[in-house]
Order: sequence, then structure tokens, then C-alpha cells
Amino acid sequence: MTISMRRLGMGSWQPFQESPASAEDVRMAQSDAAIPFLAFFILLSLSTVIATNGLIADSAATVIGAMIIAPLMQPIGAMAYGLATTDRRLLLRAALTTIAGVVCTIAISYLATLLVGVQTVGREIVGRTAPTALDLVVAVAAGATAAFAATRRSIGDAIPGVAIAVALVPPLCVVGIGLALGSSAIPQVGLVLNQSIALGSFLLFSANLAGIVFSGALVYVVQGYGRLTHALRGMVISILVIAGLAYPLWFALDELVVKQNVHRHLVEIRSERPEVFRNMVMRRLDVEVIDDTIFVDVEAICPRDLEFNASLETERIRQELAKRLGREVELKLAIILADVFETKLSAGSDESSYSEAP
Repeated sequence: MTISMRRLGMGSWQPFQESPASAEDVRMAQSDAAIPFLAFFILLSLSTVIATNGLIADSAATVIGAMIIAPLMQPIGAMAYGLATTDRRLLLRAALTTIAGVVCTIAISYLATLLVGVQTVGREIVGRTAPTALDLVVAVAAGATAAFAATRRSIGDAIPGVAIAVALVPPLCVVGIGLALGSSAIPQVGLVLNQSIALGSFLLFSANLAGIVFSGALVYVVQGYGRLTHALRGMVISILVIAGLAYPLWFALDELVVKQNVHRHLVEIRSERPEVFRNMVMRRLDVEVIDDTIFVDVEAICPRDLEFNASLETERIRQELAKRLGREVELKLAIILADVFETKLSAGSDESSYSEAP
């Protein structure tokens, strides 16, 4: 016996469709988001303190917590709505609130860094100094998500997820940290700083800001909250800004891909010649691309009793990398010799004896 789908209320998708919020409701919500309330700056200041201390302590969990409570996404979302609806007053107010929030965040993180007095930077800080085109793609997707969630009551709780996906306050905190440390910043063991901390992190924030505003405005226009003909000028400006940011970010992405390929080929070369590279552990890998040449700086640890011609093997590895990558390679290999010990449990005894590994 066949049961009619219509009788089950499944005859069309209409029951599952949700009407977007009215233009008036969205406008009022975005207008409120653009106002620089005292509560906005209090919450932003507290999230900055949390994020700065999390970055200095190299605590990912603390930084994520700061992302969730940071309210900087609100005026940026209002900027996107003002751009889509060509509401100049709203756009200006949201922009001024955003600028005030940026200055407030950088200033607090700068003072906090001077107060703590650290000089060493960890992975959480270094990781925000080298943005790539992938970060711009994430920002565009996050801006579209935030704008769509703002027009649907049922998924409004997705905004905190957007705040985690596209970081706004942590990069600004890194800017303040970088300004406070200047050239005295020392990366932790195994980490490398390829550019200024403040400059790299501000580039990341700028990419996030441009991506969110552009895609958010586009989503608002597509849903009928604004007219493309009216918002075209602002959209073109946004595209030009994104294009200008995409140029250095694309080269950074290329360098990231090259570094991953170098790491993969080094692992393959090591596995193909276990008689030479047995027990060798790669401790640090730094890759820099200049013109068409790949500069590779490797630091490895191996047992002191490992016998091989380091100079000859370095040249062999360089030639093999150049062959596999199809580009000119300059290789610097630093080998740290170490005594390796292992513990062995004696038969019938609870005591461990120490012997040097063969």
C-alpha cells in the first residue's frame, strides 16, 4: 500500500523553508551592532587581555576562549550591511567603531606585553605572522556565514563559530606584542620568524576584515537586502582591496606548499636510505623561496656513533631535492650529534639498567 507523500506533509520543501528576517529587523540589529557602547569596549578589553596572555603563554585553549567572547565581529558585520544597503551613515559609524576597537586592542596588548616583560614568542604568535591565501578564503566563507546567520533566527547561534573560524582579536594582539618586542623577539626552539611580527599579523587581520566585509555584503545583496547597482561601487573597492592583499598571500601560500613538499621529500629520502639516516630525527625545517631558488635550512639530531660523510650526503640530498622539486635548491644541513641511551628492565628485577644504544 502506497502512502501519499503529501499526506505525510512531505509533498514539497515549503514546510522546511525559513523566511529571512525582515529588512527592518536586520537593519535595527546591524544599527545596534555599529554603536560603540561602553559594554562593547569592556568586553573587547577583557577578551584582549585573555588573548594576549594566551598568546604569550602559548595556550591555544585560552586564545580560542578569547575569540568566542570578542565582540569585534559585530561592527564589521554592520559594515557589510551598510555597504550592501548603501547606508553611508551606518557604514561610517560601523567603520569608526571598528577602528576604535582595533586601536583599543593593539594598545592593551602592547601595554600587557611590556608589563609581562617576555622576549620569547611561541607557536601561537609565530603562526599568526605568516598568513596565506587560505586565510583569505576562510575569511570570505566566514563573512558569508555571518551575514546569512544574521538573517535567519534558527541559525543565529552560528556566530560564535564564525568568530573562532576567522580570528580578529588574536592577530591584533600579536600586532601589539610585535610592536612591544620590536626586533628583540626570540622564537622558541624549532620556530623561525621570516618577517616582522607586527606586519605579518596586521596583514592577517586586514585579509580577514576585507574578506568578511566583501562576502557579507554580497550575501545581503543576493538575499534582497540591498541592490547590486547601488552597492556596486563599494563592492568594486572591496574587490580591489582583496586583490591587493591576495598578491602577497598567494606567494606565501606557494611557499607553504613548497615547504610541505620539501618535508615530504626529505622523509622519503630518509626512508629510502635507512643505512645512512637511521635514527636521525629532523628537529627544524625552514624553507624560503627567492626568485626560482628554494633555500632549505635543516637541523637534525642523530646518534654520535652514526658514521657517514656529512658533506657528501648533504650534496646528494640537495641534488635529489632539486630533481624531485624541479627547481634549484640550496641546502644547509646542521647535524647535532648526541649520545642515545635506553633503559632495559633486568630479568627478575624491578630495577632498570642503563646502556648506550648500539
